[in-house]
Amino acid sequence: MQFRYNIIYEKQLGQKFAAENFNPGFYLLDYLDLLFIPKKISKIENDLTKVIDPIFRFSKLLFTNYLFADYAMSMNHERFGH
Repeated sequence: MQFRYNIIYEKQLGQKFAAENFNPGFYLLDYLDLLFIPKKISKIENDLTKVIDPIFRFSKLLFTNYLFADYAMSMNHERFGH
């Protein structure tokens, strides 16, 4: 797999430093999500699976992806926005 984002470093740790590193961070989170967290809980297809799997993915979105993104953006705002 070839990565398409670069991690940068600036001595001043300015606004560009944080903003440019969000893309690789979110890409890495998405890649790790694909490796370690299954898209489906149940291996058997039935009516219950059609309800449980979307609930699982939506709750994963709210409790992991959203919290990670919100924390990163809030810390960026606190560091560079004031």
